[in-house]
Order: sequence, then structure tokens, then C-alpha cells
Amino acid sequence: MQTLTRPTRITSHSAKLIDHSVTNAPDSVADSFLILTDISDHFPVLQKLKLNLKCNATVDTKFERDFSKRNINNFKTALNANDWTPILACNEAQNSFNIFENHFNGLFNLFFPKKQKRLNKNFDPVNKWFTSGLLVSRRTLQNLFKQQTKNNSPVNVTSYKKILETCIIIQSKPPKNFFMQKS
Repeated sequence: MQTLTRPTRITSHSAKLIDHSVTNAPDSVADSFLILTDISDHFPVLQKLKLNLKCNATVDTKFERDFSKRNINNFKTALNANDWTPILACNEAQNSFNIFENHFNGLFNLFFPKKQKRLNKNFDPVNKWFTSGLLVSRRTLQNLFKQQTKNNSPVNVTSYKKILETCIIIQSKPPKNFFMQKS
């Protein structure tokens, strides 16, 4: 049984379903997808199966602190309300600093706790050298590619190719600059 129902090769003058995804167990197929990409003249095919497997996949995460105005104001209020006399009463500089550091860090971690956040490749840099401008360029390129595949007009194809060339040039520069600054 064929599981694909959409064209897998689209040109300016045709759209054809020439690739196949066949199964003899149709109940095990949850869905079939085409991946819209320009790496080939055919769209790659993805088939989602219904399987009862346990997966221990890791999710990329990062830790962030919330430095909102509310949290900053609460932190300032707590610093003002804190009893600093033990620090001032201490005669040894190192002990005084240790007491101060414990008070300050305790309040800091209380009002700005680290929170684990799942990375989103559309908004969070994939690499350290990925700038916010590159993220915007990548989203623009993805949107133009989708437009070009939905409506393969010469205008859409030209717009996409023009942005693609620019993105390739732009994306090659930041890693060079990033690694030149590191050395």
C-alpha cells in the first residue's frame, strides 16, 4: 500500500508523485511527510510509525535567570531590608567578605533562580557564533522556501535563490570572526 499522497518532485511546470513509500502493514503507519528542502530535486520522505518503543532521547536545554523588573525590584528591596551588622561587626576582612558573599548570593539565588529551558533552534543559537541576525536570516530563508514550493512562480524562485546566495555568504563570515577573536 502506497502511503504518500502528495507530489515529491515539483518544477516550474509540473508537480509529480514519483517517489514511493510502500508498506504491507498499514496499521503501523501513523503518517507520511515530505520534508520541504532544496538539497535535492526530490523532497525527502519521512514516515512516522506507530511503535511501542521506549526512548531515552536527550533534549538540549540551557539554564537562564529571569532578570525582570519585578525580580530586580524585589531583590533591591531584600538587599535594603537585609541585616548587614554581622558584616560590619566582623574584624577580619576575609570573614567579613565571606558573610557578605553568603548573604548576597543567597538573596541573588532566591530572586533570580536558575531555570532550565528547552532550546528552540528557531530562537536560540545553535552555535556560539550564531547571532540573532543569522537566526532572522535563517527564518526568512525557510519562509521563502515554503512560498517557493507552494507557488513555484519565477518571482518566488528568484527571491529564494537571491536570499539563499546572500545567506551562504553571510553565514560563512561569523565563524571566521568568532574563531579569529578566540585566538
